[in-house]
Amino acid sequence: MKKTTTRFWVDAVMFISLFGLLITGLIMAFFADSGPNVSEASKYFLRLHRHQWGGIHSYFAIVFTLMLLIHLILEWKWIMGKTRNLFRKSWMLVPIVLVAVLIIFISWVLAPKDFVLKKKSESRWKQQRAYDIGADPGDSIPESSPDTKGLKMGDHEEPGDDIEVKHESLEVAITGQDSLQSLERKTGIPVRDIIKKAGLPDDISLVECLGRLKRIHDFSIQDIREAIRKLQQDS
Repeated sequence: MKKTTTRFWVDAVMFISLFGLLITGLIMAFFADSGPNVSEASKYFLRLHRHQWGGIHSYFAIVFTLMLLIHLILEWKWIMGKTRNLFRKSWMLVPIVLVAVLIIFISWVLAPKDFVLKKKSESRWKQQRAYDIGADPGDSIPESSPDTKGLKMGDHEEPGDDIEVKHESLEVAITGQDSLQSLERKTGIPVRDIIKKAGLPDDISLVECLGRLKRIHDFSIQDIREAIRKLQQDS
């Protein structure tokens, strides 16, 4: 194969992979949401989860990097000759270094910071905690766990005391990646009881993820949480 033909195919594959990077990047930025404060359904686009789009994006990045390395090898003599002609004086490297530093700084400024993500996560936890105990989401929620609610440090209650101790089951984390079968293992509740309590069809798939099932059978993840919560209270 002639060198010019090799260059053509390398550049063609590099362009296709670059185009794929652009498309998948736009999908993850504007069409497949992320984060704990969005619904699971909004993380899907064209029946693929955001993580799946991220995998495709990574594959395009790997192909692009390989093609770029091959391109540099093929054009290495020309690149070195052109570099020597352009940068005969060392001070001419200063603008390139400044541009590189500027790009890194802008990327750091635009990237979400840890304290922003932490604040969103804490807000999400407080809202869910308030929902669990039936309080107003705007109220102050104590940091203590449900099992120690109302007990102060140093209090010791014996089993024989006439004190009613209420135990609240901790909520099981349920996401669109779970299946009905996995919920049975997590909660210990028979899957048929969950289906009946949530009003789901009897022939619903037990191994398909909830994120896909809810678009087919018109229910929400919150409906499943409510059904499991009621079953736990009844047991």
